[in-house]
Amino acid sequence: MSEIFNSEEIRRFEQEQFLKKNSYFFMQKAGKRIFEFINTKFKNKKTIIVLCGPGNNGGDGFVIAKHLMNWGYKVELIREYVQKLDEPWTIIPADTGINTMTGGRLKLVKKYVENETFCFTYGDTLNDIQIDKLISFHFDKKVLATVTACKPPEKYGLLKIENEKVVDFQEKPHIEGEWVNGGFFVLNPKVFDYIKDDSTVWEKEPMEKLTKDGQLSAYKHRGFYQPMDTISDKNHLEKLWQNNEAFWKVW
Repeated sequence: MSEIFNSEEIRRFEQEQFLKKNSYFFMQKAGKRIFEFINTKFKNKKTIIVLCGPGNNGGDGFVIAKHLMNWGYKVELIREYVQKLDEPWTIIPADTGINTMTGGRLKLVKKYVENETFCFTYGDTLNDIQIDKLISFHFDKKVLATVTACKPPEKYGLLKIENEKVVDFQEKPHIEGEWVNGGFFVLNPKVFDYIKDDSTVWEKEPMEKLTKDGQLSAYKHRGFYQPMDTISDKNHLEKLWQNNEAFWKVW
């Protein structure tokens, strides 16, 4: 016979588990399980509306929406607290396909952008950039595209060796003069003309041609920047968050 728990016992159990693993872990688990249920029971439905409130349950909703879109569902995502903003947002989860490259994905949202200058990001990096300053910089330069240039975090310590002996060691130093694509862009809709089709990689032909045409400016961000490409990156960022050193948290 299954054991029955009351709401207080369940709440206490959840809090104990959160001390062992962060809430993001449980959002991923819960969201995936609910997606599997929906995909089994409602697989003939064309559109799924996901309502997301604040807190962890809202996070579960975003995970559900992600899995549904990956499986070809049309998803309408509604965030409860967005309606309380002075300038309400419209959130459109656009299905751009599984095998589409970065440039192709960008071009497929052209119908939503229309003729407005817009911001574009990959979503796999964190930084404390001030978006309003980035946008102002873009308009001041009068170009079609602006990329945020960031200093890459070094992954290895540097050794200076003389006669097979280490004479100097620097743990993960920043190398002057080296800048990378930080993943935050401001774009004029005319950049869509630089993208051929779904197979186009944004970082290759489009950005190369924009550079050649003198239409790509670089906004140098000297603050916090950290990609999340590996488990090591993920663990590093989680440690910063837990130690109240999340420099990207500017809200």
